[in-house]
Amino acid sequence: MEIYMIYRMWIFMMLFCCAMSTVSKYYIQKTPIFHFWPLLKMHHIVLVNYCNDMLAIDFTPINQTHPETLIKLALGQNVPAEIRVRKIKEWNMVEWSKASSIDIKTVSILDDLDITKWTKMNLYRHNCQHFIKELVKTFDR
Repeated sequence: MEIYMIYRMWIFMMLFCCAMSTVSKYYIQKTPIFHFWPLLKMHHIVLVNYCNDMLAIDFTPINQTHPETLIKLALGQNVPAEIRVRKIKEWNMVEWSKASSIDIKTVSILDDLDITKWTKMNLYRHNCQHFIKELVKTFDR
């Protein structure tokens, strides 16, 4: 009986938090840029508790494994990029990498973000860390 009451209280709190704020909690996860160098954790992903879903949001080059894209990035040139939103059950690299992206226009927590600004990436002046910084500002408003 006590477990049932705890469960009901937890459901109530989740609904209350969701009603009071679109984003109840977020966490910045640092991940490797290169698969072959896992200690270089420079890519940032925001994990967002959004009502009953956990979303992983990041900003990345569209053709991130192509040598031409990597060379352009290293030389400080702009490359086409995209915002990815993935619904996951819990954070781990395997689930995140296997989850498919969902349409960012359907995610209301991104309504305050100027997504047209985030179509090009530059490794030094306009990268995933800059994106996350701007995204978190919209959550904190």
